[in-house]
Amino acid sequence: GAEVIITNTYICNSGKLARIGWDQSGMVRINEMAAKAALEARAAFPERDVVVAGSLGPLSESYNPDAVHPYEKCLADYREQAKALAGAGVDVILVETCTKIHEAVAGVTAAVESGMPAWAGFVVDRQGRVKSGESILDAQIAVREAGASVMFANCSQVPEVTAALRLLSGNEELPLGAYAQGAVYEGRGWDFEESMSPDQYLAHAGEWTRLGARAIGGCCGTRPDHIKALAAALPGIAEQPSPS
Repeated sequence: GAEVIITNTYICNSGKLARIGWDQSGMVRINEMAAKAALEARAAFPERDVVVAGSLGPLSESYNPDAVHPYEKCLADYREQAKALAGAGVDVILVETCTKIHEAVAGVTAAVESGMPAWAGFVVDRQGRVKSGESILDAQIAVREAGASVMFANCSQVPEVTAALRLLSGNEELPLGAYAQGAVYEGRGWDFEESMSPDQYLAHAGEWTRLGARAIGGCCGTRPDHIKALAAALPGIAEQPSPS
């Protein structure tokens, strides 16, 4: 039931691929392959209106704002990958899981330069701030000015996403979205407790719609059943009680 699918290109930028000996032509090729796979998946459902979003993930370490490259380095690397994805036929570029404002601005700028619509997603903390500690409201203004058309809180724990949307609620700067981790992070590397059930995740998604989110999906720890539940319940989900 998904209406947006994201290419499997989260780590397919030149910097990360260079660590395993891939050159720029390899970067372009793997982004083209991933876009082709997503486009073919969409083509299998010709009756459906599905958007293919080309993913630009973090250029350094995920979730670590201290590792984010300076703006000009981010912009140069994102330009390469955005150009490759745009040429491969995606509908929109999604710069996701950003932990600093300038990182997202660089990705959005690269997408716009490539002639593509741009969406921006931020990792947020328990106070609803960008992971770096920067204001989520400042982040919203910055990516809007760079040309983003939608802003997400993504790849964060459910309470963190809710906190960010509460700060953004009622703000007309940009349409909002959310796709959270559907499991509880235990703080030991990449370990999660058993995922939330689809119904549990759905209850939180209902809160997000009440706070103004209009694009909702799932990130780490969610499965197809979670997406199926979201697709079946939206938009009436907003009328359901808030989760405890």
